[in-house]
Amino acid sequence: MKDNNENGFTDTIEKYLKHTGLEIVFTLKSGQKITMNGRRKLVGDEIIQYYGEEEGVVLPLNEIRSADVYAL
Repeated sequence: MKDNNENGFTDTIEKYLKHTGLEIVFTLKSGQKITMNGRRKLVGDEIIQYYGEEEGVVLPLNEIRSADVYAL
């Protein structure tokens, strides 16, 4: 399996994370789905969803199988 950065996934997802008007639904390798919208940021190899001043969801990139992007 290729590293996420080799196939451009990391670069692509970082572009989408910057747009707060997009909702991103991540499907994890376990089959679980996590929806992120609003304030989120790529920090190292993790996506962090912020709720106010606090971190909410921390999602490691190596756990992601796919991502679907929707305009709000």
